Amino acid sequence: MKSLISCMAISFFAVALFMAMPAQAATWDLNADSDATSNPQGAWSYGRSEDPNDPVPFTLHTNTFNAGPGGDLRIWDLATGHPNIAYNKGVNVLESHIGPGEHNMHPGTDPNPDYAKIRFTVPATVANNQHLQVQGLFDRPNPAGGNDDMHIIHNDGNTATEIFQNLGNVDDVSFDVTVAVNPGDWIDFAVGNHDGGEAGGASSVNFVITEVIPEPTTLSLLGLGGLGLLFCGRRRN
Repeated sequence: MKSLISCMAISFFAVALFMAMPAQAATWDLNADSDATSNPQGAWSYGRSEDPNDPVPFTLHTNTFNAGPGGDLRIWDLATGHPNIAYNKGVNVLESHIGPGEHNMHPGTDPNPDYAKIRFTVPATVANNQHLQVQGLFDRPNPAGGNDDMHIIHNDGNTATEIFQNLGNVDDVSFDVTVAVNPGDWIDFAVGNHDGGEAGGASSVNFVITEVIPEPTTLSLLGLGGLGLLFCGRRRN
């Protein structure tokens, strides 16, 4: 009897230990991972859609330069200007809204009102059909200045599916969505400016993507406990 009680205690301890083990979820943070010194950089890349009516296409930016006070604003864009992606590599707030270590997306203006885009490429280390939680913020400095639109698009190379959209003059557009992906898929963040105006066309951004690790199911925990009891039973025999 004592042996059985001991085995049951060991089994329950194994279950408790398994539940207490922290899940190791990978996280990708745009502002922490990428400082705009290269393009692409890690899983992140900067570009544009050259179709002003479609946020899905992606063309990689190849032109880059430093601007702003002390050259602290690193910009990737068309050689002719917007749309662009900028990164503040200094210690002061730039252009009244781009904080230190933050990215800014500026769509094109007439006659080139294309989308500014930041792309996340799902790494090869991610499992097939892995769920990712996509969180962050589009922070517009001047909501009344232009009619921006924000999009988040999952693209597997064959099908592009919009998983988030915001249209209109809204400041501090936050989002929290989950999507199932495979290695090599893309998650695209796009900012457009279809009224063609310059004012209000920029958005400082923060994007964080995290693997969703499922909690242990009841069936798996029961199975673990059962294995412990089976092991104890064999030892007694």
